[in-house]
Amino acid sequence: MPEKIKKTIPWFIILALMMFGIWTSFNAKRKTAIADDLGTSVQVGNVAPEFTVVTDDSSTSGSPTNSGSNVTFTATATDDNGDQWKLLVCKTAGVTGTDCDDGESDRWCVSSLENSGDPASCNYTTGDGDAPSHLIPPP
Repeated sequence: MPEKIKKTIPWFIILALMMFGIWTSFNAKRKTAIADDLGTSVQVGNVAPEFTVVTDDSSTSGSPTNSGSNVTFTATATDDNGDQWKLLVCKTAGVTGTDCDDGESDRWCVSSLENSGDPASCNYTTGDGDAPSHLIPPP
């Protein structure tokens, strides 16, 4: 008479089924979202600020600023990111990084660090070497 063979499930299959059950129960509690349900937005960093420049028309070609006199430059910058800013006034149009192209020799003045929306000003004392060619003609 044939012997009865006891059929058992190998231990590694039982372990795999238990791990699958545990993994499934953890993932069932996890919240999922469908891409169509989500909104997207992008905040662009380092947006250029908006400037308001205060002009002082006391120095004109008919009545120039005398050598040794003080000139004050004033502006206000408002930055959408709320970044702080400095007023940098260069003798030429070039700026490299955070300074005029040729550094201090190319700089008329630089203000202290200001908060967005706060005015900044800096002073420059004119010298004999400041030629009238630096004057910007009125619009």
